[in-house]
Amino acid sequence: MRQLLPVGLLSVVAGCAAPVEFTCLESDPLCEIVTVLSDERPAATGVDIVGLAAYQGVEHWILKDGDTVEDEVRLVAGRDTLFRVFIAPHDDFVSREITARVYVFQAGKLSGAAQANLAPLGVSTETDLGSTINVRIAGSAMDGDATVQVELVEASATASGPEREGDSVWPDGDPHPIVVEQNGGLLRVYYVPVVQKDGDTEYAPDMSDDHVESIRQQMWAAFPTAEVEFVIGEDYTPSYLISDNNAWSNLLNEMVNLRSDPDRGVEPDQYVYGVFSQSVACSGCPAGLSYLAYTESADYSRASIGYDSISAGTMVHEVGHAHGREHSPCGGAAGPDPNYPHEGAIIGVRGYDLLSDVLFEPDTVYDFMSYCWPSWASDYTWEALYQRIKGVNALYNAAPSNARLQNTALRPLFVSPDGELTWGEPLRGELSPGGLSTPVELLDDLGRPVTVVDGVFVPYDHLPGGMIVMPDPGVGRVRVGGRLSPAL
Repeated sequence: MRQLLPVGLLSVVAGCAAPVEFTCLESDPLCEIVTVLSDERPAATGVDIVGLAAYQGVEHWILKDGDTVEDEVRLVAGRDTLFRVFIAPHDDFVSREITARVYVFQAGKLSGAAQANLAPLGVSTETDLGSTINVRIAGSAMDGDATVQVELVEASATASGPEREGDSVWPDGDPHPIVVEQNGGLLRVYYVPVVQKDGDTEYAPDMSDDHVESIRQQMWAAFPTAEVEFVIGEDYTPSYLISDNNAWSNLLNEMVNLRSDPDRGVEPDQYVYGVFSQSVACSGCPAGLSYLAYTESADYSRASIGYDSISAGTMVHEVGHAHGREHSPCGGAAGPDPNYPHEGAIIGVRGYDLLSDVLFEPDTVYDFMSYCWPSWASDYTWEALYQRIKGVNALYNAAPSNARLQNTALRPLFVSPDGELTWGEPLRGELSPGGLSTPVELLDDLGRPVTVVDGVFVPYDHLPGGMIVMPDPGVGRVRVGGRLSPAL
């Protein structure tokens, strides 16, 4: 269905010099602006605005109990944002619906406006989403140093209520500034269907459009980014069944090798994720596996794998590791982050899911980098993920045409959970490796020491082992920690 905007109204919205005729879909953010501006209503009486909080995933307070708040939780440019308007009806408030309208400005010009109704039953509370008037602003309005203003109007256009006037506009003057951060705009995933074969039997993951789109949306809901992009790669068929921990590590290593395959065209800023069916029995195996990527420049460690049947929660957790996140300390997770700030890995700050419209309480929900449930992003993880996304986007400019770098002489030496060493394919990129410093002894053809070079060790997240990245030795063997590699 299409809506024709009144002649002249667009010129008010967009600051045009002359009236313009414009046709847009009802879902277009501009249509929301027009709907609000074209529907004048009297100011609501008998009720005050007492609070305003913004939610892109983690609670960000702007106004609380009538006082402005400096909140360090990030708001990300281009990301949809729910504004909760907290209200306090007067004692003589006559029960009826009222409307909250939220206006967002950029450089003094209106960039977004939306509204929602509520018949208040009392003072808004933080824990009850139904007690606040919840207005969703499109991500296109959230950009840079924005300002925000809120007003309460009557749901009926005929008249205001019989009560005295309240604080129905906030702020009552210039709009209030809010900081919206740039460079968190895109998270790119190269999604690889892994097909296992056992004779004539084939085990393929669920790659239906609905399932994959559901996974992409849940990734978007959990990560502080404007958009999650999925590129579906060609099927990958390993030469073995994924039936033990060594097979898991082998598959993850092959996802690293796949990054260097020119026929695949994987970009350095993409996170490779191999997904496979859980149909093959695997006793004692993890639900997912990833490398722990220490820096944004370590593109080779942006690789993860996981089952398709539980892929949403698993993928969020595993790609979190690929963003450098260690485990949060709950549920017996190995290698917990010693700097995690909230006891028992609770999220510490109220969360909100833009997909399901659900609040997560700060002391009963756990960080999704832990092993405890239910889970959501803490403020600590949200900030760390934002910083990594920002770093990767700044490094590669988040553009495929700028992201492809030349090959350099780096080589991974994979260490399986049982300690077996195998060489990987040469790594692409001009970036210095990031990880734990590891000396590597180069040997000649007779096994005699030649020199020592600096390598780095990048561990798996859920299993022993990982990979040692070093300058490509070319030929011969190396010795690391007393263990000999195979010859190249």
